[in-house]
Amino acid sequence: MRQTTPPPHDSSMLRPSAVIRHAAVVEAPSRSRAGGLRKRLGVLAVGLLIPALLLPFAQAGAATRHYLIASPQELAALPTSGSAWTALKATADESPGAADLANQDNFHAPRILASALVYARTGTAAYREKARAGIMSAIGTEKNADARTLSLGRQLGAYVIAADLIDLGLFSPTDDARFRTWLAAVRTTHIGNHGRWVTLTQTHEDAGNNWGAFAGASRIAASLYLGDTADVARAAAVFAGFTGTRSSWAVFQPMDAEDQSWSCATNETYTPENSTACVKGGVDLNGAFVNDISRAGSFAWPPGADGRSYTQETLQGLVLQAELLSRAGYDAWNVSSQGLKRAARFVSSYGGWNYSRVSYNVPWILNARYGLGLPTVGASYGRIFGFTDWLYGSGASAPTPTAAPTAAPTAAPTPVPTPTPAPAAPAPTTAATATPAPTVAAVRPAGVGQIAFVSASTGDNTGETTIVVPRPDGIQSGDVLLATIVVRSTPELTAPAGWTLVESRPNGDQMIQATYVHTAGASEPDSYTWSLARAEGGAAAMAAFRGVHAGSPILAVDGRVNGSRSRALGAPAVGLTGHLVVGAFGISRDGTIAPPAGFTEAAESVASRAKYKAAVELSYGQAGSLTAGGLVATAQHPSLSVGQSIVLRPAN
Repeated sequence: MRQTTPPPHDSSMLRPSAVIRHAAVVEAPSRSRAGGLRKRLGVLAVGLLIPALLLPFAQAGAATRHYLIASPQELAALPTSGSAWTALKATADESPGAADLANQDNFHAPRILASALVYARTGTAAYREKARAGIMSAIGTEKNADARTLSLGRQLGAYVIAADLIDLGLFSPTDDARFRTWLAAVRTTHIGNHGRWVTLTQTHEDAGNNWGAFAGASRIAASLYLGDTADVARAAAVFAGFTGTRSSWAVFQPMDAEDQSWSCATNETYTPENSTACVKGGVDLNGAFVNDISRAGSFAWPPGADGRSYTQETLQGLVLQAELLSRAGYDAWNVSSQGLKRAARFVSSYGGWNYSRVSYNVPWILNARYGLGLPTVGASYGRIFGFTDWLYGSGASAPTPTAAPTAAPTAAPTPVPTPTPAPAAPAPTTAATATPAPTVAAVRPAGVGQIAFVSASTGDNTGETTIVVPRPDGIQSGDVLLATIVVRSTPELTAPAGWTLVESRPNGDQMIQATYVHTAGASEPDSYTWSLARAEGGAAAMAAFRGVHAGSPILAVDGRVNGSRSRALGAPAVGLTGHLVVGAFGISRDGTIAPPAGFTEAAESVASRAKYKAAVELSYGQAGSLTAGGLVATAQHPSLSVGQSIVLRPAN
């Protein structure tokens, strides 16, 4: 499904992001998507963390302190006179208005960024306080019935960069702690009003257009600030996939007929940015953002107004993603055969620069990073970033892209089409009852400790606003519990206290599947209750495992939406030979589900009453050759579905 609201041509100003004194610094960014880190990223840890998402990036040098956009020394070299500085300071001096993360056309965030930039350059305390107050005022404003992930993506990143610029953690530790708690949660908070894209992270990973570009920029900024290297690594793989490296990420929303008219790929080979030579009607479409340029309709040259406008929207998000990743050690400007340079060539082919005021910031960054001569005008501020005329056009000593790596890390295999389904599934287990395992089956990954399945339980809902799952039998303190919830339609789900969202995916507006993790303490309740924003049908399966790392239980996770009705339910490959993989599968109807070949069923639950129908399957097994093409469970009846692969991290 596409965004239907055209991007307004705003006349406000933009600002560049510069220094960023990271309050949340991390350790060596060693998985491909690191965020605001203190030390350098290394490729090896990616192989240990999420090999299925290894990037064709080489990671660049290290520094003792990381800054999201520019160091204090780089900022100190920038002028405090001239038209670019005057526009920046004027914005910092004006009233920013009110924060509203539910309003996609609100510019409070970049105005607050202006105050943070002026503070970072001058040290004037009043600007720091103004930025702090503005950042904190944004918390919770995403909780609005009209909110969409587009509005969150367009703004959140600017607040994060501002917090880093003013060193919020040093300035106000209490505020910073609150900001971090909210920031960690808002990346996966369910935000409605779109039939497909409902969380910031899920939008980034599925939307191959401006929605995904903005969501990715805000996600990367947030995860860098939090020091969430695993999430930065995953986001970097999505960036590479978006710009043309399908082996890094390939699970974007498929093309429709209008998209296909602008692409030479099929949905089996598609990347959101055309990644290879593609000529139609004598026009070279290499570098086109397929889902955005097609907004004006099927292929025609030159592109129509909507296609030009949405392309500029996407570039706003992607250039900030590249800059953040590059500063964090990723070779983002060179990935996908310099994907953003190829996009710049395509835009130049139809003279599409500076199409709207909110996009004036884009050419300044591209010129600085690629040595191009794209036409520029005074930047001011845009959706999520800005003032790039001051930051990148005033002689700052910002780093240049490193040379393309001579050898890229080995990428995980791209998901393949779903195989022919296996024979009919067995009868379902009884819902809402605990189902202890007859034996404790241990799986021993090569060279590490063993993980044992303990027991499981299930629950269902036939039209209420809660789903209750009993505590699995025999669990001990330190055991790790996984729960998968499948609900018809896409109501917002609220987990019990102490449970953390692992992965959530809607399948259009038909169903949503979410998996959560919890480490058991010395005392656990008799049951766990998930709340639904409205009454729907749902089913839940929970499994307990022993020998899992209690503090960081998830080694890797990936999900797949199966958009056509089929008995074959696919989940992505994970590629971690010898490790324990949990497969979670959900369908938007009743009926049994058989586990993938070679996997053991932990629990199955079916909700079946009138329209309140759903089913879920939770199974486990060892990764190896059987997961090379992904996991495939088998439903009793054809259905829309979601499949998830979760790799548990051994305790030692």
